[in-house]
Amino acid sequence: MYLPSDIILTDFCPLSITTPLTQEKSIEYLIQLITRYICAHTPSEKPSAVERSVRESVEYFAVSPEHIHSRELYALTLTDNQSSPSKKLHNEGFYCIDNFPYEMSVRVRMEENARLAERILNRLYHQQQTPPETLIHVTSSGYSAPSPAQRFLANKGWTETVVSHIYHLGCYAAFPAVRAAAGALHTSLALPTHRGDKRVDILHTEYFSLHLNPTAREPEDIIAFTLFGDGFIKYSVVPGTEYTPENGGLRLIAMHEQLLPASADAMTWDIDTHSFALHLSKSVPTQIRDHCLDFTHHLCAKACIDLASQKDTMAYAIHTGGPKILDFIEEQLHLPAKALRHSRELLFDRGNMSSAACPHLWDRLIRDQDIAKGTLVLSLGFGPGLTMAGMIFEKV
Repeated sequence: MYLPSDIILTDFCPLSITTPLTQEKSIEYLIQLITRYICAHTPSEKPSAVERSVRESVEYFAVSPEHIHSRELYALTLTDNQSSPSKKLHNEGFYCIDNFPYEMSVRVRMEENARLAERILNRLYHQQQTPPETLIHVTSSGYSAPSPAQRFLANKGWTETVVSHIYHLGCYAAFPAVRAAAGALHTSLALPTHRGDKRVDILHTEYFSLHLNPTAREPEDIIAFTLFGDGFIKYSVVPGTEYTPENGGLRLIAMHEQLLPASADAMTWDIDTHSFALHLSKSVPTQIRDHCLDFTHHLCAKACIDLASQKDTMAYAIHTGGPKILDFIEEQLHLPAKALRHSRELLFDRGNMSSAACPHLWDRLIRDQDIAKGTLVLSLGFGPGLTMAGMIFEKV
């Protein structure tokens, strides 16, 4: 029996909007874009020499196909070199390698971001008859006012749905989004003037490929372009009395979040002249390594869990920040073999989808029939700040 005070995540709807590109093809795409840009701006350079130099640099710093097989990169349109240049490998991309807009303004990118977000909202709610009491839109890839969520709700006639925005927090944003959803549900129960809300929906639209900028070609830029992919997912947060067990879910038990000391400049995500610009210090994985064990003990203590004695029976949803981060988490927490199987598989299948990654992991754990109901789930995320966020769930 579930109580009104129970907070349950359920009804996950991951959305794929284009055919994923293999890592080999996306790396080749980047090599060709950088080569063309350099040749156009330094015509005295021999194209063959430029391409050799670019290829050496990109292939050295790129995330290997050994770790990432494919990613959704909706903004890209590739041509098939084995056929006519007009034949597309997928047709809906915003960019084309043959006419790449190297100096496109941020305004144009934001307009494209809003168009895609509204399209996704329409697809996900096409057959939905009942509006949520609250809709939380989570993204780090583009913003406008009114937001795509506000425009969609107005057009749908769902004008009493409250809209909240969790913007620009990066990869850990799912955690404050769930916290905000839980707060909205508890507030609706606690205040005498409020009705008891039945559902808060959370929507993630992470359109990272929109910010491809081949004029930025430092090692961190190459790593970012070959690590991150687009990700889209919707799910609901409901009180226990509104939960339908047949749909599967995760009951929230504990949450914790903290800033890591002396790390503010290790990861930044800023609005630059032509696109958003990511800075990733080489120290990010080691800073996460050095603090993850104490953080996890603190989180588990909130749930009255002894990590040492219970870790072998728990399931794990660790943000797909990259292969080195997953290795460090596994090592520092002394996790059993294959404990991070779902994280490694998602990284391999889709790359790092920023804030959409952990919700995709939560969905996979719910669908995994080898993980029994009643299993405790430890989930960790990381993002700018540096911020470490975590939650303990029970699969229900």
